[in-house]
Amino acid sequence: MKSGKLVCAAGAIVLAAAVALVLEPWAQTDGLTITTWNVETLGGTGRGFASGFGKGNLGPRNNDQLQDIAALIRNKLHSDILALQEISIARIDNGVSINEKLDEIVAALGTNWKYYIPEVDQVPHGHENMFCAYLWNNDRVRLLDGFTMDLPNYNMCGAELYDRLPLVGYFEVINGSQGTNDPS
Repeated sequence: MKSGKLVCAAGAIVLAAAVALVLEPWAQTDGLTITTWNVETLGGTGRGFASGFGKGNLGPRNNDQLQDIAALIRNKLHSDILALQEISIARIDNGVSINEKLDEIVAALGTNWKYYIPEVDQVPHGHENMFCAYLWNNDRVRLLDGFTMDLPNYNMCGAELYDRLPLVGYFEVINGSQGTNDPS
């Protein structure tokens, strides 16, 4: 029986994300595309960092920039799953973490797109309000479960291994008109 499930793990190490796949050959030849992207403080109060790009003075993204991001995802990346880093939480709605800028990107992509940010008890402030998230095309894959990994945060070379909680996404691949490959 072919398996249509895959597991993605995103965390902020040097490249900020790792993706682990468990796929049968049909899914690989079907063109499933997984992308990782550090979108730099999406939904936060500003962008850039003091010692480098933008000198910490870049403002939040405007509507045109959000539309450009959606067009890039749709027209250039052709991604089915995006593992995103540096996503801020704007509010919590019935236990669901919401990012209004990501809502605008999803609206531009279409109703088949969904996202997941880890659940939190309250909206953090400052640098603590940066998370990993998943954005996916619900016509191609379905998120079965998403959760943060409870791992020790070791100090390596003077810095913590994880700036943000590592995030696991357990996805099911949708097999065209036949639905999923899950036998249950």
